[in-house]
Amino acid sequence: MSHQGPGLHRPPADDRGGVPWPGNQPDVRDYPAGYSELLAYRRAGHPDYAGYPDYQASPGSEASQGYQTPPQEYQASQGYQTPQRYETSQGYQAPQEYQAPGGHRTSAVITEPPAYPGPVSDEFATPVINPAPVDSPPASDGDEDPTAYVGLTPPGPGRGPTPGAWRRRGRGLLAGMTTGLLAAAVAITVAILAAALLRPQASPVTAVAAILRSAASTSFAVRHLGARGHVVLLTLAWLAVAAVAMTFGLIARRRRAPGVIGMTAFFGAAAAFSVLTRPGSQAVDVVPALLGGVAGALALAVLASAASPQVVLARAVTRVRGGYQRTGELDVVGTNRRRFLLASLSVTAVAAAAGVSGRLLMRKGVTVAPPEVAGPVQKLPALPASARLDNIAGISPFYTPDGRFYRVDTALVVPRVTTQGWKLRVHGMVDKPIEINYEDLLSRPQLQRDITIVCVSEAVGGGYVGNARWQGARLADLLREAGVHPGASQIVMRDVHGMAIGVSTEAVMDGRDALLAVKMNGQPLPAEHGYPVRVVVPGLYGYVSACKWVVDMELTTYAAYDAYWSKRGWTAQAAVKTESRIDTPKATKPLTAGQVVVAGVAWATHKGIAKVEVGVDGVWAEATLATQDTIDTWRQWYYRWDAAPGPHTLQVRATDRTGYTQTAAVHGPPPNGATGYHTVKVTVA
Repeated sequence: MSHQGPGLHRPPADDRGGVPWPGNQPDVRDYPAGYSELLAYRRAGHPDYAGYPDYQASPGSEASQGYQTPPQEYQASQGYQTPQRYETSQGYQAPQEYQAPGGHRTSAVITEPPAYPGPVSDEFATPVINPAPVDSPPASDGDEDPTAYVGLTPPGPGRGPTPGAWRRRGRGLLAGMTTGLLAAAVAITVAILAAALLRPQASPVTAVAAILRSAASTSFAVRHLGARGHVVLLTLAWLAVAAVAMTFGLIARRRRAPGVIGMTAFFGAAAAFSVLTRPGSQAVDVVPALLGGVAGALALAVLASAASPQVVLARAVTRVRGGYQRTGELDVVGTNRRRFLLASLSVTAVAAAAGVSGRLLMRKGVTVAPPEVAGPVQKLPALPASARLDNIAGISPFYTPDGRFYRVDTALVVPRVTTQGWKLRVHGMVDKPIEINYEDLLSRPQLQRDITIVCVSEAVGGGYVGNARWQGARLADLLREAGVHPGASQIVMRDVHGMAIGVSTEAVMDGRDALLAVKMNGQPLPAEHGYPVRVVVPGLYGYVSACKWVVDMELTTYAAYDAYWSKRGWTAQAAVKTESRIDTPKATKPLTAGQVVVAGVAWATHKGIAKVEVGVDGVWAEATLATQDTIDTWRQWYYRWDAAPGPHTLQVRATDRTGYTQTAAVHGPPPNGATGYHTVKVTVA
């Protein structure tokens, strides 16, 4: 049997991802020690060749005697054929047709014939291609990423099989984080959509926001994060949710089950628990949260599957004459970007569709319509120019615009209350329970009143205070019609969600203008501020008076019932404290030596402001006041300061009309409002 020499035929390149290594052909003496056809067949799992350890081609042998015949007893092995009976197989050339091995490169197209062809000499070892193990995936798995091995450094000469040499890493961290974020987006938007279809107040987002809007967290935010502390708190909360979602995404990429279970537990079970613990919740309110958790888990499973590393046939390679050949073992490489991108776009589309639909449904029915007042309206004259100092740059305007008016409540999703469906029920310790609708309310005499309202979470110098012109019916008149019992010390007011606020009966009935308000600054109440009807009681902090979306009033006693905030440690009755604030200059604003205007507002609701003083480095001087509108509103003030270069400390204090001067003692908002001087440190150049 003769064989050709250097003129070597080269099979085509591997079309399944196996890329022959370019460059000079290695010398046969570079074969790894111990390499043999026997080793190749052992890797292939040949059943009859395991017991013949002495048969091995000599590395470096270049004899052309042809194939050596193994011992007679081995010829009887099942499947053995002599070289003369060697049959060609798929893409394989018979030995007599083979060219000399110089420059030959292996190709995955060449496969082992079904029958064992017999041993070959080392000179003709190159074309031996091991069939893939029985448990290997089909060769098509290598089609996923034909560039998987481009640019990778091959193993060094003589190293032989190198498991893991082709392992590609990367893109796992980004894919995992993206997976978690998109799955969380699906969970949240599906929950919002389900809540919009079922009950808007059942939204888990609303429940979580209620926790963040609680008086305790709000006061913390204002005290440590400034006037916009609540916005910062919400932002931090969303960042925390995003971090948890990304963590689940990274876990699911490596271990699918723990990540999916965690996503379901956090966005389903935990969210459902937060919904159930809200005041006025119902058992059915857990449905949106659970649906969202399941949807998020499914999205995570789909994305984690798409982001999982792909599998190819070529984990180990063997260096042979003319290049490298694959042994057919599995290898894990990077994410298939095309597959992951398609899955991500699909999940994003689902989240966007659910989110937009939920938002549209939530807004439906919250359209604010101008009330058609049937009863007489006691209008206030226009505010005199002397009562406002709005021309001073940086000062709070006398009337706070609706869009800038502070908002603290337990409802992130605005309730859908229509004027046609609104009713107010008055019951409890009364002679005659009363129920009125919106038309009945508008037929009653209407009052316009300028009233400043303050949140108990207002830190000294904070932003949870605002002044507006309100219009509505006097609440005391309605209660007199019902006939309040002498022992009824508390009015428990409930909103459409069942949120309960307790207000002192005496404060409502003592002659102050407590209103069932339907207008704010001349316009219908904004939906966020209680449309169609809310309660405004001058002189009391909002948590014991300012009930939005009010639908129920129960006359009772403080001993018989603790309202929502009272149960959380806040004082049951809380009058607004005398306070003042510096609006300008700001601590961050650089100042120039010379005359500087220091200005702001002061309030002592239902008592009135008599005097405001400004302290510069401990030296106090009286400020100029705008004309007092009413004792129920704040009062603007200003002071002209001859500023000298250097650092300075500015402070302000107010004295109300009862003679009480704002205390310097610093105290946080709990349990009934903050105290202390508002202090601003500035630097004058």
